[in-house]
Amino acid sequence: MGKYMEWASMLFAAVSALLWLRASLVEIKVPKVSLPFQNPPLVMVKPNGTAVDILATAHRQTRLNAYAAGCASVAAACIALKGLF
Repeated sequence: MGKYMEWASMLFAAVSALLWLRASLVEIKVPKVSLPFQNPPLVMVKPNGTAVDILATAHRQTRLNAYAAGCASVAAACIALKGLF
């Protein structure tokens, strides 16, 4: 059982690393057309002229970081359980 826990830990650690990498690279672009009744997004314009919605980007990053932290905690739990058995 220890070998399976070790492999599970490696898998969850790799998924965690990929999720954190994805979270650091995510950006939500502002749509070209928005309805007149919507609240305007908080926008950052990058040097290349791309408009990025800051709040939507932060929301997606937060969600991806939460998934990554969950995977990292499962990886740590697998190693801890491997040590017990």
